[in-house]
Amino acid sequence: MIDMTANELASIQEAFPDLYLEGASNTLRGEMSFDAHFDGAQLHLNGIPDRRYRRFSGCFCVLIDLNQRDLCGLFKVWEVGGKLETVIKERQLAMCLDAHVNGDGSCCVGIFLPIEVQRMSVVRFVREVVFSYFAWHAYWETFNEKAPWGEYSHQNGIDEKIHDTMKLVSRLGRNARCYCGSGKKYKLCCLPRLQAAHQRRPA
Repeated sequence: MIDMTANELASIQEAFPDLYLEGASNTLRGEMSFDAHFDGAQLHLNGIPDRRYRRFSGCFCVLIDLNQRDLCGLFKVWEVGGKLETVIKERQLAMCLDAHVNGDGSCCVGIFLPIEVQRMSVVRFVREVVFSYFAWHAYWETFNEKAPWGEYSHQNGIDEKIHDTMKLVSRLGRNARCYCGSGKKYKLCCLPRLQAAHQRRPA
Protein backbone atom coordinates (compact mmCIF):
# COMPACT_ATOMS: atom_id res chain seq x y z
CA MET A 1 0.00 0.00 0.00
CA ILE A 2 1.21 3.51 -0.79
CA ASP A 3 0.01 6.96 0.16
CA MET A 4 -0.27 9.08 -2.97
CA THR A 5 0.66 12.73 -2.60
CA ALA A 6 -1.42 15.60 -3.92
CA ASN A 7 1.31 16.42 -6.45
CA GLU A 8 1.35 12.84 -7.75
CA LEU A 9 -2.42 12.83 -8.17
CA ALA A 10 -2.29 16.22 -9.93
CA SER A 11 0.33 14.90 -12.36
CA ILE A 12 -1.82 11.89 -13.19
CA GLN A 13 -4.94 14.03 -13.61
CA GLU A 14 -3.05 16.40 -15.88
CA ALA A 15 -2.92 13.54 -18.38
CA PHE A 16 -6.16 11.80 -17.41
CA PRO A 17 -8.49 14.31 -15.71
CA ASP A 18 -11.29 11.77 -15.25
CA LEU A 19 -9.25 9.53 -12.96
CA TYR A 20 -9.75 10.15 -9.26
CA LEU A 21 -8.39 8.74 -6.03
CA GLU A 22 -10.85 6.91 -3.80
CA GLY A 23 -9.16 7.36 -0.46
CA ALA A 24 -11.15 4.80 1.53
CA SER A 25 -10.10 1.94 -0.75
CA ASN A 26 -6.82 3.52 -1.93
CA THR A 27 -7.69 2.97 -5.58
CA LEU A 28 -7.55 5.09 -8.69
CA ARG A 29 -10.82 4.91 -10.60
CA GLY A 30 -12.51 6.54 -13.54
CA GLU A 31 -12.16 6.96 -17.28
CA MET A 32 -8.81 6.83 -19.01
CA SER A 33 -9.56 8.81 -22.15
CA PHE A 34 -6.87 9.78 -24.62
CA ASP A 35 -5.84 10.75 -28.11
CA ALA A 36 -2.52 9.26 -29.12
CA HIS A 37 -0.09 8.59 -31.91
CA PHE A 38 2.97 6.43 -32.48
CA ASP A 39 5.84 8.10 -34.31
CA GLY A 40 7.64 4.90 -35.23
CA ALA A 41 9.79 4.92 -32.12
CA GLN A 42 7.66 6.14 -29.23
CA LEU A 43 4.04 6.22 -28.15
CA HIS A 44 2.73 9.71 -27.42
CA LEU A 45 -0.28 10.88 -25.45
CA ASN A 46 -2.44 13.50 -27.17
CA GLY A 47 -1.98 13.03 -30.87
CA ILE A 48 -0.62 15.90 -32.92
CA PRO A 49 -2.17 17.12 -36.20
CA ASP A 50 0.49 15.54 -38.42
CA ARG A 51 -0.58 13.34 -41.31
CA ARG A 52 2.63 11.33 -41.14
CA TYR A 53 1.35 9.52 -38.05
CA ARG A 54 -1.78 7.48 -37.46
CA ARG A 55 -3.84 9.05 -34.71
CA PHE A 56 -6.26 7.07 -32.60
CA SER A 57 -8.39 7.51 -29.50
CA GLY A 58 -9.44 5.37 -26.58
CA CYS A 59 -11.68 5.49 -23.54
CA PHE A 60 -11.62 2.80 -20.87
CA CYS A 61 -13.10 2.61 -17.36
CA VAL A 62 -10.22 1.53 -15.14
CA LEU A 63 -9.54 0.61 -11.56
CA ILE A 64 -5.95 0.71 -10.30
CA ASP A 65 -5.58 -0.97 -6.92
CA LEU A 66 -2.70 0.56 -4.96
CA ASN A 67 -2.99 -2.20 -2.35
CA GLN A 68 -2.40 -5.20 -4.62
CA ARG A 69 0.51 -6.13 -6.87
CA ASP A 70 0.93 -8.66 -9.65
CA LEU A 71 3.73 -11.19 -10.20
CA CYS A 72 6.09 -8.46 -11.43
CA GLY A 73 5.31 -6.24 -8.44
CA LEU A 74 3.18 -3.78 -10.43
CA PHE A 75 -0.09 -2.41 -9.08
CA LYS A 76 -3.05 -4.46 -10.25
CA VAL A 77 -5.22 -2.90 -12.93
CA TRP A 78 -8.72 -3.79 -14.08
CA GLU A 79 -10.89 -2.57 -16.95
CA VAL A 80 -14.27 -2.38 -15.23
CA GLY A 81 -16.54 -0.95 -17.92
CA GLY A 82 -16.88 -4.16 -19.91
CA LYS A 83 -15.38 -2.65 -23.07
CA LEU A 84 -12.28 -4.82 -23.05
CA GLU A 85 -14.34 -7.97 -22.62
CA THR A 86 -16.59 -6.96 -25.53
CA VAL A 87 -13.63 -6.24 -27.80
CA ILE A 88 -12.04 -9.57 -26.90
CA LYS A 89 -15.25 -11.44 -27.80
CA GLU A 90 -15.62 -9.54 -31.07
CA ARG A 91 -12.06 -10.37 -32.09
CA GLN A 92 -12.43 -13.95 -30.81
CA LEU A 93 -9.21 -13.55 -28.86
CA ALA A 94 -7.81 -15.86 -26.25
CA MET A 95 -8.30 -13.86 -23.04
CA CYS A 96 -4.79 -14.47 -21.70
CA LEU A 97 -2.59 -15.11 -24.73
CA ASP A 98 -3.86 -12.45 -27.13
CA ALA A 99 -5.46 -9.83 -24.89
CA HIS A 100 -2.99 -9.89 -22.00
CA VAL A 101 -5.63 -10.45 -19.32
CA ASN A 102 -4.73 -12.49 -16.25
CA GLY A 103 -6.73 -15.38 -14.86
CA ASP A 104 -8.30 -13.16 -12.17
CA GLY A 105 -9.48 -10.68 -14.81
CA SER A 106 -6.81 -8.10 -14.09
CA CYS A 107 -4.78 -6.59 -16.92
CA CYS A 108 -1.26 -7.81 -17.65
CA VAL A 109 0.07 -4.31 -18.29
CA GLY A 110 3.75 -5.15 -18.72
CA ILE A 111 6.85 -7.08 -17.76
CA PHE A 112 9.47 -5.36 -15.63
CA LEU A 113 12.45 -6.51 -13.58
CA PRO A 114 12.34 -5.98 -9.79
CA ILE A 115 14.87 -3.14 -9.90
CA GLU A 116 12.73 -1.35 -12.51
CA VAL A 117 9.60 -1.72 -10.38
CA GLN A 118 11.42 -0.39 -7.30
CA ARG A 119 12.36 2.77 -9.20
CA MET A 120 9.00 3.28 -10.86
CA SER A 121 6.78 6.02 -9.41
CA VAL A 122 3.01 5.66 -9.40
CA VAL A 123 2.86 8.62 -11.80
CA ARG A 124 5.10 6.92 -14.34
CA PHE A 125 3.19 3.66 -13.88
CA VAL A 126 -0.12 5.29 -14.78
CA ARG A 127 1.07 7.75 -17.42
CA GLU A 128 3.35 5.34 -19.25
CA VAL A 129 2.67 1.69 -18.40
CA VAL A 130 -1.11 1.66 -17.95
CA PHE A 131 -1.58 4.14 -20.79
CA SER A 132 0.54 2.00 -23.13
CA TYR A 133 -1.54 -1.09 -22.33
CA PHE A 134 -4.86 0.54 -23.11
CA ALA A 135 -3.42 2.43 -26.10
CA TRP A 136 -2.35 -0.97 -27.48
CA HIS A 137 -5.97 -2.14 -27.32
CA ALA A 138 -7.30 1.15 -28.70
CA TYR A 139 -4.92 0.95 -31.67
CA TRP A 140 -6.05 -2.58 -32.47
CA GLU A 141 -9.70 -1.59 -32.12
CA THR A 142 -9.20 1.43 -34.43
CA PHE A 143 -7.10 -0.12 -37.20
CA ASN A 144 -7.95 -3.82 -36.77
CA GLU A 145 -4.29 -4.74 -36.44
CA LYS A 146 -1.82 -5.17 -33.62
CA ALA A 147 -0.03 -2.06 -32.45
CA PRO A 148 3.48 -1.57 -33.88
CA TRP A 149 5.19 -1.00 -30.54
CA GLY A 150 6.66 -4.04 -28.83
CA GLU A 151 4.97 -6.50 -26.55
CA TYR A 152 6.10 -9.60 -24.71
CA SER A 153 4.12 -12.81 -24.95
CA HIS A 154 1.76 -13.52 -22.09
CA GLN A 155 3.16 -17.01 -21.46
CA ASN A 156 6.91 -16.37 -21.69
CA GLY A 157 7.13 -12.62 -21.22
CA ILE A 158 9.36 -12.73 -18.13
CA ASP A 159 11.89 -14.98 -19.86
CA GLU A 160 11.82 -12.76 -22.95
CA LYS A 161 12.39 -9.67 -20.80
CA ILE A 162 15.40 -11.26 -19.12
CA HIS A 163 16.82 -12.29 -22.48
CA ASP A 164 16.40 -8.77 -23.91
CA THR A 165 18.01 -7.22 -20.83
CA MET A 166 21.00 -9.58 -21.11
CA LYS A 167 21.45 -8.49 -24.73
CA LEU A 168 21.17 -4.83 -23.74
CA VAL A 169 23.88 -5.02 -21.10
CA SER A 170 26.13 -7.53 -22.92
CA ARG A 171 28.64 -4.78 -23.75
CA LEU A 172 28.70 -3.39 -20.24
CA GLY A 173 32.00 -4.08 -18.47
CA ARG A 174 31.86 -6.07 -15.25
CA ASN A 175 33.50 -3.21 -13.34
CA ALA A 176 31.33 -0.49 -14.88
CA ARG A 177 28.55 1.10 -12.86
CA CYS A 178 25.41 -0.98 -13.00
CA TYR A 179 22.80 0.09 -15.55
CA CYS A 180 20.12 0.13 -12.83
CA GLY A 181 21.53 3.31 -11.33
CA SER A 182 22.44 1.86 -7.92
CA GLY A 183 25.99 3.20 -8.13
CA LYS A 184 27.45 -0.28 -7.52
CA LYS A 185 29.66 -2.16 -9.92
CA TYR A 186 27.67 -4.22 -12.42
CA LYS A 187 29.34 -7.47 -11.28
CA LEU A 188 28.28 -6.81 -7.68
CA CYS A 189 24.74 -5.69 -8.47
CA CYS A 190 22.47 -6.96 -11.25
CA LEU A 191 24.86 -9.21 -13.18
CA PRO A 192 24.61 -12.27 -10.88
CA ARG A 193 20.81 -12.06 -10.76
CA LEU A 194 20.51 -11.67 -14.53
CA GLN A 195 22.90 -14.56 -15.15
CA ALA A 196 20.98 -16.83 -12.79
CA ALA A 197 17.66 -15.89 -14.36
CA HIS A 198 19.08 -16.29 -17.87
CA GLN A 199 20.36 -19.80 -17.06
CA ARG A 200 16.89 -20.80 -15.88
CA ARG A 201 15.38 -19.63 -19.15
CA PRO A 202 14.28 -22.59 -21.31
CA ALA A 203 16.18 -23.09 -24.55
